[in-house]
Amino acid sequence: MELFIQFTMILLILSMITEKVSNLVKLNAPGIFKDDKGKTIESKVQLLSIVVGVAIALISKANIFQMFSSQEFELFWDFNTLGTELTASNIVGSVICGFFLSLGSKFFHDLLDMLLHAKNLKRKLVQKESWNFDDISDVDQYLEENEVKAIDIYLKQYFQRYSEVSYFEFDSNEYKVNVTLRSSMEDIPDTIPFKTKLGKVIELEVQKMVRD
Repeated sequence: MELFIQFTMILLILSMITEKVSNLVKLNAPGIFKDDKGKTIESKVQLLSIVVGVAIALISKANIFQMFSSQEFELFWDFNTLGTELTASNIVGSVICGFFLSLGSKFFHDLLDMLLHAKNLKRKLVQKESWNFDDISDVDQYLEENEVKAIDIYLKQYFQRYSEVSYFEFDSNEYKVNVTLRSSMEDIPDTIPFKTKLGKVIELEVQKMVRD
């Protein structure tokens, strides 16, 4: 899931660049994309998006094969190792990615929204201790609730009382709070209770680390 979200984020950004460049071309050469009656020729606009998308993907070395196979792929060409990077796989993968970029940023925005929603639902299915339903309306409310955001807001308010807290991060996968302290003098509990909108109390485990 994380790989697909990362992959979609990259395509969203590159598709936005593709749209900006395409709009710039259309703005500076409007006559090419209109017929004699002044109507936009959609086939030419689509062709422009494909050409620009492929160009952006090639420039950024957005190899779609590598994106799917590794979480540590690198964008853009390294001119020091260009001879070894300029492979058929990188070129073909980037060209295919360019065709996807021509779909537009709205497509990838909606796809990313769907993936993040699915990730949130998956987390809720795993977190069975927070299930405390009386009727189906409670289930609907639970699925729609952005619990991670609510916990983050709660923790910001909670840690304001502790002056020695330098930084904290909520791990939504493990439901743990990683806290960095300026000194070991601060007395922070090992768990923090959080009450969900359904009234269920979740104990958030606290992992403390003193900054050197």
